[in-house]
Amino acid sequence: MSHRQTILAALLRVLPENSGIAVIHSSLAGLVPPADFSLRDPLYALDALVRRGWTIALPAFTFTFCSGSVFNAKHGRSETGQLADALLRNFPQAARTRHPIYSFAVMGSRVDDILACRSSTTFGDDSPFGLYEREHATVVMLGCSWACNTQFHRYEEMAAVPYRYPKVFTGIADFGAGPMPAQATMWVRDLAADPINDFSPAVRKLRENRLIASAPLWRGSIEAARVQNIARICRVDLAADAYAYVANAAEVSNIIACRAEAASHPAVRVAVLGSHNLHILEQEWLSGLAALLPERRTELHSIAFGQMRFAILDMRSELHAFAPGVRVFCDRVEDIVGEGTPGIEQVLASVREYAELIAFMHKSIAGWTIVHRFAAMAAAAPGDALRASAAQCAQMNEVLDEVLGSQPQIAWVDLGAEAATHEGAPRDARLWYVGRFAFSKGFSEHLGRCWAAMSLSILSKTARVVVLDLDNTLWGGILGEDGMTGIKIGGDYPGNAFVAFQRALKELRRRGIVLAICSKNDEATALRAIDELPSMVLRSADFSARRINWQPKWENVREIAAELNMGLDSVLFVDDNPLEREGIRRNLPAVKTMELPSDPALYADALLASPYLTAVTITAEDYKRADDFTARKQRDTQRMQTANLEDYYASLDIVVTLSPLNEGNAQRAAQLCQKTNQFNTTTRRYDLRSLERLAESGADVIVIRMSDRYSPAENIGLMVLAPEDPATGRIDLYLLSCRVLGRGIETAIPQWAIDRALRRGWTRLRGELIETDRNTPVRRVFIDAGFDSDGSDFWTTTTQSPPSLPAWLTIIDQVNR
Repeated sequence: MSHRQTILAALLRVLPENSGIAVIHSSLAGLVPPADFSLRDPLYALDALVRRGWTIALPAFTFTFCSGSVFNAKHGRSETGQLADALLRNFPQAARTRHPIYSFAVMGSRVDDILACRSSTTFGDDSPFGLYEREHATVVMLGCSWACNTQFHRYEEMAAVPYRYPKVFTGIADFGAGPMPAQATMWVRDLAADPINDFSPAVRKLRENRLIASAPLWRGSIEAARVQNIARICRVDLAADAYAYVANAAEVSNIIACRAEAASHPAVRVAVLGSHNLHILEQEWLSGLAALLPERRTELHSIAFGQMRFAILDMRSELHAFAPGVRVFCDRVEDIVGEGTPGIEQVLASVREYAELIAFMHKSIAGWTIVHRFAAMAAAAPGDALRASAAQCAQMNEVLDEVLGSQPQIAWVDLGAEAATHEGAPRDARLWYVGRFAFSKGFSEHLGRCWAAMSLSILSKTARVVVLDLDNTLWGGILGEDGMTGIKIGGDYPGNAFVAFQRALKELRRRGIVLAICSKNDEATALRAIDELPSMVLRSADFSARRINWQPKWENVREIAAELNMGLDSVLFVDDNPLEREGIRRNLPAVKTMELPSDPALYADALLASPYLTAVTITAEDYKRADDFTARKQRDTQRMQTANLEDYYASLDIVVTLSPLNEGNAQRAAQLCQKTNQFNTTTRRYDLRSLERLAESGADVIVIRMSDRYSPAENIGLMVLAPEDPATGRIDLYLLSCRVLGRGIETAIPQWAIDRALRRGWTRLRGELIETDRNTPVRRVFIDAGFDSDGSDFWTTTTQSPPSLPAWLTIIDQVNR
């Protein structure tokens, strides 16, 4: 049998009996044909198919149109193989479709139908790809893999997958009448998310259902499947999971989710304020924020050189209009005193003036202010600045404390300590002379990371759970191989380094960071080592959750987060094994991952320096958080011992105290606003100053405090009741910490709000609910509290009579006193 007959026979074996449209993707090299093979052989086979009634379509794609190349329908070469070009050259009846990117070389009885496709979008219903589906076409893979099947992309477009978006490409095309403007709308990959397509699940299902016909051809094969079968499988898969055909689905979906969250919140507005060139510092801060806080947009306002004082004092300035929610004051000793060597009295007077300028801005614009303390550092160049002594700097810092120390939402940077921990010179004489940059490039990067870490804490985006490995992380060695007597903990190095690391973790737990274990070990042996080895600082009671088994760690971390009712973005994973860390990044990209140094002696410092564990402020509730999980286990035991839910609630002796915003609860209220995502009706991120202004404007800003028989009282929620008009009030915000969900108070508070509305003279109360990707637990709260939907984001109830509150709940009302 000749080569052309061999090819034809193989094609006929995979094609249906009844002729139709065959879309043939080819890689002749993939067949490894005989040495005397000629391009005329497959052309003969294609011509024979046409003579048997088939219409053939060969991809003749030209992706370079997207980058500015001219598309020539008649003479332009295909960029997807030589077979399409050969068909057009050798058969006068062959034609090329008019799409400048995804064109086909076509021949056969249905050519006119294919040429008539308008292709409003590349893969839409009026494109050849839509026609192929309607006409029951067959896709043929001639020596190439199914990854080359472009038809798959039609179903991504039809499903509007989140990792692709429509983009219009414009350029010049020649369809035979000379060059003219042309455009094509194509659903392109989101390059920032970098999705990697993997259609093997669809191919596997086609094979499992015997919907792929296959025939060997030389050292390769020909395979074929009907487009309608491809369509049916793809539509089902993508309806169930929009990322079904993405190999790196977890990473891509996290990037897109972060982008969506960023779009749903106002940008974080920042400003760097100082008397020297701030450009490098500004860019390093922005870079640090982008790396640590991808789910929030950042906007920067720059102050012209030498204009800081005027911008602050002029209430009509661009700075005040911009209103940065986080700003940094980074003046040095030299910036305060100027040239010369003034006496200490004059220096302190200048510092007081500087501090009062900071205080003026801090009181004028809501948000947080980060202030550099003064430090005795070497000047950038001899003679350029005052060399202040450590004692003088201490006096200057006392003035800062006197003026600013009592102000809320002030955070401090110890410049001397930061310079001491930075490797390299903090100043660069050349940068100072060239551009009046106060710090070296390296130290500017260090400060940018420091400010970004503080911003993370200010926005309550730091970790609340540290999930730890055991072997070579909490102790040296491998328990399963070395045994309890062989692992290194305590004594000389490296055992003493692991003790220091555990002490650092113990301090984090005291501060409210929850600890958990995720280890591949025998659980009984591991727990015995934790509780019996005398040098262990941490014991099993210090860990609020644990997964000690042999299943993949990313699965265990996901289970731990669910058990603790924490979002994955609240978890910091610590493991000495880089492969385990990479597994977490790939499968749970929202989890924060810490890079442990190779030397255990550096573990403790690296942990405490982690930006994800930075704490600008620590509230009383933070200190209680870790212990609350012990109380949760006690409540779970109590639940198992009670017959029904109301009896369980009654057994908890729940007391809820409702208080107006005051000095004692305001800091915690602001913290809850920033970090609560799940049970949060509107996710409005009010800071302390904004809450105070709401209260001053006539809104009820109510802090919710709760205790039960297992937990002492702590502030766990917030409600903002704002007047809309004399007869109507609105629940502008209602949130509860996820740690208290499941104790029955969720709907009781909105019912109390109805009584509060009645007392304020409102005849109607509206609850606003803005759905986000993460606030699923709160979506029924107004329905369950008896509110009616008005068809938008609002739920409404009348306030004709006080509602009945649950008998098992004690409410101490300090609002209606």
